Amino acid sequence: MTGVPLALQYFDGLYAQSDDPWLLRERWYERRKRALTLAMLPDERYVRAFEPGCANGELTAALAPRCGALLAADLSEEAVALARRRVAHLSHVHVERRAVPDDWPDEPTDGGRGPSQRLEERRQFTLYGARTSSSR
Repeated sequence: MTGVPLALQYFDGLYAQSDDPWLLRERWYERRKRALTLAMLPDERYVRAFEPGCANGELTAALAPRCGALLAADLSEEAVALARRRVAHLSHVHVERRAVPDDWPDEPTDGGRGPSQRLEERRQFTLYGARTSSSR
């Protein structure tokens, strides 16, 4: 976990000043980037997804309707708390504190929380990650 304490200190400092340090909710650029990210996903629905670096959960909330199970993660405990509040009404979304790439999930979703919902396309993907796999 090289560099994690320094990174944790940096991100905790950002979230101590604001619940949206990158203005993910307000800036047109961030809203447009989120819309483009969702538009570029090749399938309408996914069985499982992993979103590393979820920040305050803005993309997580937008991605959730397209996933049977979604695991979102961030290094900052404050970001995790914010993201959890943002998606609290979505039982298929789980937010955890993880230090990527050290804490990359073995299976990119529910981590033993139960069977995934069956969806039209049986695909797995990692948003913003190095690992992408699909099976039909």
